[in-house]
Amino acid sequence: MVTRRIEESEKGLVIKWLDAIDWKGMSIESFPTNTFIVFDESEVAVACSWYYYDESCKMVLMGHTVADPLYTESKGVLISNLLDHVIKDMSKKGAAACYYSTVTEAAPFLKKYMEPRGFRFKQGLSGVLPLSKKTNDDYIL
Repeated sequence: MVTRRIEESEKGLVIKWLDAIDWKGMSIESFPTNTFIVFDESEVAVACSWYYYDESCKMVLMGHTVADPLYTESKGVLISNLLDHVIKDMSKKGAAACYYSTVTEAAPFLKKYMEPRGFRFKQGLSGVLPLSKKTNDDYIL
């Protein structure tokens, strides 16, 4: 399993995954530099996740996490590895907190992947993960 920053040539593949689940509108230009992709042991791309970061406010806005809808093997460990890698990268940058918001259909994803990583959700499906022990994130929720 390998998790790394996405290469320009792989962005079209991720757009196909998004299109397959009816998430239209993502363009190659819209991928932030903090976009990561995970590959299985056979070097097949399985899932992708990204975040937007502005150093001036130390806040991260986490984007989508999407997996290849045609991948038939188990994705859980790979997605977990991807998310752990992304969160570690956020922390290395010195971000104080990560804000995440999603749609109601993603509730099982939140329970399975986001809450075990420390994300708290309030008032629907907007959540936050403090990336520093000094961060009081109540103002976000």
